[in-house]
Amino acid sequence: LQLDGFEVLLSQPLESELFSEGMLVGNHFYFYPLWIDFVKGNYRKLLEEFKDFSAVETYYRANHRQGFINNLRDELVTAAEAGVEYVVMHVSHMSLEESYTGAHLYPDDIILDEFIALLNQAMEGLELNYKLLFENTWYPGLTLLNKAAALRLIREVQHDK
Repeated sequence: LQLDGFEVLLSQPLESELFSEGMLVGNHFYFYPLWIDFVKGNYRKLLEEFKDFSAVETYYRANHRQGFINNLRDELVTAAEAGVEYVVMHVSHMSLEESYTGAHLYPDDIILDEFIALLNQAMEGLELNYKLLFENTWYPGLTLLNKAAALRLIREVQHDK
C-alpha cells in the first residue's frame, strides 16, 4: 500500500503478527482531555463532570494519582516492548464545559507543571530508546502559539530524545 509505517494506540499487548517487519513506528498514548483534577485529587470537580466515582474510576482506569502514573508507566513500557521509534502524548487539559465556553480553569503553566511531574515520575528508572513527541493543540497546555511551552518540555522532561 506504499505506507511508511503505522502509528497505533497500543491499548493491549502488541499482536506483532498484524504488522510487517518495521511497519509499526509510533504509539499514540491515551489522551485524557480532563485529567488535572484527577491527579490533584479534586474529587468535587470530578463529580461535577462525571456524576459518580465509579465513572471516574472507569474513565481513568485508576482511583488515585499513583494509579494514573502506573498506567502511564505501563504505556511507556508497552511502547518500548513494541520497539516503536516514537510515542505521542497530548499536553493539554480541557473539560467539556470549557470546550464550549472557552473559559479555561487552568493556564498553560499549571498544565505543564502537572504534566512534566507526572511524566518524569512515570519514566523514573526506565530506559526508553524511543523519541517522545508532544502534540500541540489549540487547547490550554502545549498550544500552537506558545513556543516557551515547547522549550520548557524539552528542558524539563527527563528524557534525551
